[in-house]
Amino acid sequence: MDNIFSDDTVILIGTTVGVLLFTVLAVLKARASNDQNRQAELARVESVIDKGIPIAFNVVQEIARLTPNKVDDKVALGLKALADYAATHGVTPTEDHEDRAKLVFQAMHAESKAATAEAR
Repeated sequence: MDNIFSDDTVILIGTTVGVLLFTVLAVLKARASNDQNRQAELARVESVIDKGIPIAFNVVQEIARLTPNKVDDKVALGLKALADYAATHGVTPTEDHEDRAKLVFQAMHAESKAATAEAR
């Protein structure tokens, strides 16, 4: 039985299959790397927000303590402080981050009031 493909054709087919497999593997590896990079970036953003929330709360508390006039909207001032802190780290807080910050601000405020009441 004679070979229906010439030697050059067999080499060309083998090379083409090898290039296609290499390309598919390279694309899959790039995707996995992009997913890992995205996960790392999301973790960095969450870390910045987690660190920034108590910093923003304390900044507002200190401003309120040092200012003779009453600070009207501590939450808005706290969110502004959080946004400023996050911006210095290349992060823009989302609505979810702001909602989480509001809840943490409330909890920290309650803790602060409880600690002040116990001290009396």
